[in-house]
Amino acid sequence: MSEAGHIGKVVVSFDDKNALVQEQAGASLPIASDATYLVTGGTGGFGLETARWLVDNGARSLVLAARSRTLTAEAEATLGSLRSGGAAVIVVSADVATRAGVRAALAAVERSGRTPARNRARRRHDRRRAHRETGARSDSAAFSPARFSAPGTCTS
Repeated sequence: MSEAGHIGKVVVSFDDKNALVQEQAGASLPIASDATYLVTGGTGGFGLETARWLVDNGARSLVLAARSRTLTAEAEATLGSLRSGGAAVIVVSADVATRAGVRAALAAVERSGRTPARNRARRRHDRRRAHRETGARSDSAAFSPARFSAPGTCTS
């Protein structure tokens, strides 16, 4: 497909009768109501559905990053629905393929006043590791856009 050697539409089907998917009893989603979730491409179709899914599963703070400053009628309606459902939603115009765009998106997450979801998981991991290694607890993992030194790299 990457060479465009195909003709017509590509159809993906999930009708495989032999595929086995097992549900884990008692499994819970790792969605925290006190964290902020950053959705890139957040005002497009897939991004809006992702935002809706996050809110439906407990998220209460979202930052939707998109390159376009213009919202479609569908996006406006979905944002209204999310907000009326109790979610705080910040829309930021940011191209996350650039360093400036990543900084703008992360600054919006910081302005939300809640802990970024990724850092919540990191702090839990850091506390478990610190407890295991020293017997002490540590909440030292802090969110800062300055920790990102170059596109795609993190300094810690």
